[in-house]
Amino acid sequence: MFPLIFLALLLISIKSSTSCPECVYLSTRYQEHMNPDVKPCDNFYEFACGNYKTKHQIRKYEQYRTILEEIQSHIHDQIKRIFQEDALSPTVAKAKKYYENCLDEASKKEHNDELLRKQIENFRGWKMLNNRTEDLGSWEIFGEEFYITWGIIKLEGPTFSIGNHWTYYSALATNQNLQNSYKNMVSEIFKLLGIPVENKSFLDDLIKFELRLGFHRIMPIVMTFEELKTNYSFINWDEYFNEELRNDLGKSFDKIEVTVKLDLIKDLVENVNTTLKIRDFLMWRFTKDMLSFMSEKYQKPGIEFSEKEFGKHSNFSTNDSCLIETRQKFDVPLAAEILTKNFKKTTIEKMIENIKNAMKTQLENVVWMNEETKKKALKKLEKMKQQVGYPEYLKENLTAYFKGFKLVDGEFLTNAIELSKLKRKEDLKKQSNWKTLLEVDAFYDPFINTFIIGSVISMYPMFIENAPIPINYGSFGHTIGHEITHGFDKLGMQFDENGEFQSWDMGSLSNFTNCLSEQYFEEHTGINKFMFKMLKDGEAFADNSGLRIAFKAFRKIADGQHDFPNMTEYSNDQLFFIAFANNLCMAQKDSSKAHLLTTDPHTIGSARVNIPLQNFDKFAEAFKCDSGSAMNRKDKCVIW
Repeated sequence: MFPLIFLALLLISIKSSTSCPECVYLSTRYQEHMNPDVKPCDNFYEFACGNYKTKHQIRKYEQYRTILEEIQSHIHDQIKRIFQEDALSPTVAKAKKYYENCLDEASKKEHNDELLRKQIENFRGWKMLNNRTEDLGSWEIFGEEFYITWGIIKLEGPTFSIGNHWTYYSALATNQNLQNSYKNMVSEIFKLLGIPVENKSFLDDLIKFELRLGFHRIMPIVMTFEELKTNYSFINWDEYFNEELRNDLGKSFDKIEVTVKLDLIKDLVENVNTTLKIRDFLMWRFTKDMLSFMSEKYQKPGIEFSEKEFGKHSNFSTNDSCLIETRQKFDVPLAAEILTKNFKKTTIEKMIENIKNAMKTQLENVVWMNEETKKKALKKLEKMKQQVGYPEYLKENLTAYFKGFKLVDGEFLTNAIELSKLKRKEDLKKQSNWKTLLEVDAFYDPFINTFIIGSVISMYPMFIENAPIPINYGSFGHTIGHEITHGFDKLGMQFDENGEFQSWDMGSLSNFTNCLSEQYFEEHTGINKFMFKMLKDGEAFADNSGLRIAFKAFRKIADGQHDFPNMTEYSNDQLFFIAFANNLCMAQKDSSKAHLLTTDPHTIGSARVNIPLQNFDKFAEAFKCDSGSAMNRKDKCVIW
């Protein structure tokens, strides 16, 4: 009798694995992550993810590891395999040579100072190196501060040395130890460059100037190019958007809208009464940004600063850092090699359609919106655009990509800067909303009412083409739902279906987000409540809302019990929630927790899993959790 039962089970397993071979590996992965000693109704994160941290090693340069870091590592492995092939396209061959140039540590050591000083001379020198001029000089636009997508030019303020804008401002403005540590880092870098550091007031002025910039990074507004020129005539915008840039964009500026932090520009012009502070800040930030292209000696002060203050070891191995640099610069040709061969977006597009329909049902039945607001929300959902997979230009002949670039042996810093300029020009010509193509990412942009789901994030183990419906909807479906509902969080609700600012009747939305904030705040210590709300409310909202609409979509199309190898004891609903949790499992360094708490808009993995489930009655039904138990709280926060 036993052999017959065993044979029957084996046949079932073979049938399941034949239709979905990767499901066998995914099932094993889920089981390895589980902690069978914990009951689902006591702590579902520990039940589903309790052993994740023992199965996935955090790399030295990582603060944490999740499914996203796993996929990113897989992309890097693919790039290395491509570089080992004999026949490479001309552009990929350039990428390989650039990678090898980056690995040449001996040349970096030999040419560091000479190349950096040469670049500084291109900006008319710098006082700190005893060769500065009295004006700002000429600065090209090729950084992250300028980009265009679908007819909207976005002018952003500068990025900062640590954290993101307002959390950086808060930390540096109030923490004297952090200020001193930051000054020490700058001093050590200056010593390496031969810059005198006796003038301590310079370091104080530098921090004050950065704080001024940080304070002014607030919500931008949109205006036409003509309005920008009229309202802010103290800047020659026609000269700023010069003929070369106009040619790169290939269109008239008369009909282009501009998103800009206006108060930042006004404050710099009216209140910073000398160009010297601006120039010193620009030259310092340029110099600091160049350090990542130099030898390890120059990177050491920044590494030690990050380790001490944030528990973040930013010292990638030379191999890893060069892979990341090459991936970012040559993302288009490398993405063409990796993404276009196997990606099939039909299933994902159908999932998006189903989840948007579930969101439509939620909006139609929501009780806290008045009829006018409900109509606006439904119209916004109807007009919401999506970009899935990869841009069509990856299928084009890319042999001419970076055609004008000639790599100089032994001069990695020079090569990196020239490539940055060329890449910015290429990106401007495409006018695409796709960000770095080989980064694991999905996001929603309220200015164009569009969410982007890239090919990379839809790879195993996040998504499997033929996986059972509850698995794909619990894992990848939650990601889709998360991005869709960002269009209706406190930020998203300030923009209409065309991405234009408008005032909505927010109803009880604030009550719901306040309710959520209290729940999440209970799970975190060491952060100001106001800062916590400002930083994490949007992601907490999307985690909770995205889970609900993904589940609703899954339930509507689920057709009978689905087989998932070696996990047949779980129902469809239970498999959905197990997949959801595995999407958010996290291994985290203790030394990085404080920094992530105050800089990362996402909460820790356990909170991202447990709190949405504690608020969801369908989870309690699936695992039969008693009312008032740890995973079935009585005081639920519910909006949809």
